[in-house]
Amino acid sequence: MSSYQGYKGRIEVQTDGVSGSAGYSELTLVGDADLSMSRQSDFRPRRGTEWKTSMMGQIEAEISAEITWDDADTVIAAIEAAFIAGTHVGLKFLDNASGTGLTLDVIPTQWNHSQPEQGVQTVSAVFTPHYEDTDPSWA
Repeated sequence: MSSYQGYKGRIEVQTDGVSGSAGYSELTLVGDADLSMSRQSDFRPRRGTEWKTSMMGQIEAEISAEITWDDADTVIAAIEAAFIAGTHVGLKFLDNASGTGLTLDVIPTQWNHSQPEQGVQTVSAVFTPHYEDTDPSWA
């Protein structure tokens, strides 16, 4: 088992979605990245007992990333264009360069461009699943 300290992950973007053919490009200027997943549950009462049982439901996911702004970076530009147009991109969230992770179509739902008086410009981006043609997969 390997443990990682610091950001070793990899986010890759395909501009025409998971089922597209444009090819994935790495989002290289990522500071922090988070994948948050939860599974909905439905509680079911059981007759003759005081205990409730749970029935597992579907998985919800959200990906957030802190990106260092670079106006010449084509991957950042593609994500920004998808946010403005309200379209989707394909995204891979991997635990390392050749690792495992989530592959899914996403829509950028937040695009916060920070321009501090001092320091580096950053973008805080949030992505949520968009079910176009391909279901999310974990591999």
